[in-house]
Amino acid sequence: MNRRTFLIQAGAGGAAILSSGAWLSAESGAAPALADRLATLVAELEIKFPYAFALYTRDESLTLEVSDDGNRLTTTGPNEGIVAGIWDGGMMREEATSMANDAGIRRLRDRLLAFPAPLSKSVDMDPGPPIVTDLTEAGRIPIDSRSLTRRLDDLASLRAAVTKRSPALAMVRLESLQGSSERLFVNRTRRLYQKLSRAGIGGVAMARKSSGRPGFLFIRHRGIGGLEHVELSGPVVDRWVERTERLAGALPPEAGEMTVVTEPNVTGVVAHESFGHGVELDMFVKGRARAAAFIDKPVGSAMVNITDDPTRAGAWGFYHFDDEGWTAAPTRIIENGIFRRGLSDSFSARASGLPRTANGRRESWDHKAYARMSNIFFEPGQQTREELIRGVTKGLLVGHFSSGIEDPKGWGMQVVCQYGEVIENGRLTGRVVAPVTLSGYVPDVLGSVDGVANDLELPPGTCGKGYKEFVPVSSGGPTIRFKARVS
Repeated sequence: MNRRTFLIQAGAGGAAILSSGAWLSAESGAAPALADRLATLVAELEIKFPYAFALYTRDESLTLEVSDDGNRLTTTGPNEGIVAGIWDGGMMREEATSMANDAGIRRLRDRLLAFPAPLSKSVDMDPGPPIVTDLTEAGRIPIDSRSLTRRLDDLASLRAAVTKRSPALAMVRLESLQGSSERLFVNRTRRLYQKLSRAGIGGVAMARKSSGRPGFLFIRHRGIGGLEHVELSGPVVDRWVERTERLAGALPPEAGEMTVVTEPNVTGVVAHESFGHGVELDMFVKGRARAAAFIDKPVGSAMVNITDDPTRAGAWGFYHFDDEGWTAAPTRIIENGIFRRGLSDSFSARASGLPRTANGRRESWDHKAYARMSNIFFEPGQQTREELIRGVTKGLLVGHFSSGIEDPKGWGMQVVCQYGEVIENGRLTGRVVAPVTLSGYVPDVLGSVDGVANDLELPPGTCGKGYKEFVPVSSGGPTIRFKARVS
């Protein structure tokens, strides 16, 4: 993927770089001109095969960064191309090209028509009911409404203001992201187009004390839409600075099983690692997920409700349709502690005999479609965060996840967090521990959930399938309370 980084120096040279119009295109890529040609390609392929599709994708991004090391502009993409496929009655066969033009389409057609004709065209794939869409999500404050020069100045001013809040801060780095994702899907009944603008802000701060390890804390806010997602409110900055200071000199927590209260960003990773990857149905087909034997069986307390919902407006994993042309809709994975259904793409739904969901996603045109999460979260309850804390005799409040991992076959999970605060007798003590690792056997963890608050949040992230196949997701929920092994 094409990635470029430029150092932005003060003065006319830096201004010239920022004022260049070559960074991100405000207009759509080749999609508008391709729709009819891709429809023709599908029709030509279906003379020989029972089903065909074509998908055009285009992704690009730009990041502004301010730090002690200087100001930088980094661009990625545009990465665009076309993938087309045919169903031959037994399997799906695909070809892809980076040439989003007539020559590329001819190449796809010739390569796909070279496959043997099916013995029978009676085994078809469901193309879905007829739909034509043309949808753009630009947000409340369109990205092109502010110049890059102004946004860099705003980012530098915010960094200066954050740095001045505490003499303990030895480093503050901020970055502002903008980008877009385009998808055009065509089959015999559907012509679907969407362009999603992406924006966000993030950063890392470091605090030092006279002795002990420094404190580091990362924050990230991103969403589908415009520049409304690149602002940090005063309370968010206050908490970021305060917690970074507290983390300086923090020691690891006392090890052992204990009650934990997880903030929404950690709650989301628990959902992601417990009943996210492990219920992507290709894992069922491969025999790698224990959840396959627990459909319509209890896997957690009655307070546990987990949903995957690509239609959550503004969330980082939002989309109108997946990369196989299936209209986005929510999927209730766990209902009152009962595992109801997993997440599928067309292949895993067909191979498992389980219902199709709108979760067939690709990293880009040159990657395979897999069953993937979108916006996964614990659904909120009726309690408050304060009520959950008051119910803890001895435990931890845990926030700011840094990583997570799951074992779908053994049903183990682990979440590593940047911040923990000791709770004693129903009160926060102000004693901070870090880093905090939460682990456990998934049914034990979910079965111990005895408190669910009403403060739903959907923090953004990037999810890989194994070590690759990265897609944007949100993993969130409310503050919850459960038992886990702490180390």
